[in-house]
Amino acid sequence: MLTIFTIPKPFVKNIAITQTNAINSWLCLDKNVEILLFGDEQGMQEITLRDPRIRHISSIKKNQQGTPFLSDVFKKARAVAKHNLLCYASSDIILLPSLIPILKKLPENKHITVLARRTDIDIDKPIDFSNNWEAKLVDKAKSHGKLHGFSALDLIIFPKNLPMNMPDFLVGRPGWDNALIYQLIRQRITIIDASHVITAIHQNHDYSHHAEGKKGVWQGSEAWHNFSLAGGLSQMATIKNARYLLTENGLARPPFTHLLYSYISLFYPIRKLLGIKRWVYTTAKL
Repeated sequence: MLTIFTIPKPFVKNIAITQTNAINSWLCLDKNVEILLFGDEQGMQEITLRDPRIRHISSIKKNQQGTPFLSDVFKKARAVAKHNLLCYASSDIILLPSLIPILKKLPENKHITVLARRTDIDIDKPIDFSNNWEAKLVDKAKSHGKLHGFSALDLIIFPKNLPMNMPDFLVGRPGWDNALIYQLIRQRITIIDASHVITAIHQNHDYSHHAEGKKGVWQGSEAWHNFSLAGGLSQMATIKNARYLLTENGLARPPFTHLLYSYISLFYPIRKLLGIKRWVYTTAKL
């Protein structure tokens, strides 16, 4: 079975709605799913009391601004998780019950990492999880959702014993996810793109959780901390670098163009060009 862990923001205003929606969807996955909430933000203890499958780990390493380090969270999640398969998800990601049978298609006891692109949707109200919620969300994703690009990583599934060395990246700031993918590739960890079969719904939000708003998230000192720790924007990769796809019938090879991209993008001159592209993309977010 599965242990899901995340680092929520304070449960206030619209963020409280999106995070509660996400956690409630995780509880609907299976009666044996385990959820780990890391941090000491407002509202954490209250939501932990809603279900015995939710565990709260309040003590985590943070920087001077109070932003958690992913290295400490990943280390503690692997130490306390009940299950051998772990899933890190952003705290606003809704997952569907169809996830569990999909995970059973994965190879056992292998050094693999499963990634999936998210679908962005506007949701500003609590979801009624007692009334055909999965079908309604799937329909909304098809009619109003937008499949995000290959860069953002809001969902990563991996075995507990995966030899992953997570540096002191800061959560919620750009760069850490693409740097992690690049690192896993360098370690010859098999990357699997499950976007075709896993629906990860991202509830759109603003940047009111950061004192400097969107610019503070994407161009602030904490963003540059992540970029620097990664070794620069050229030391990154995306979901497009996956060597396999997870389909309804199991593992399959990506299209030749994706395999070619995955191969040539690891060469230094191409990495430098992609680094410039990422810089343009990052500044365009402002």
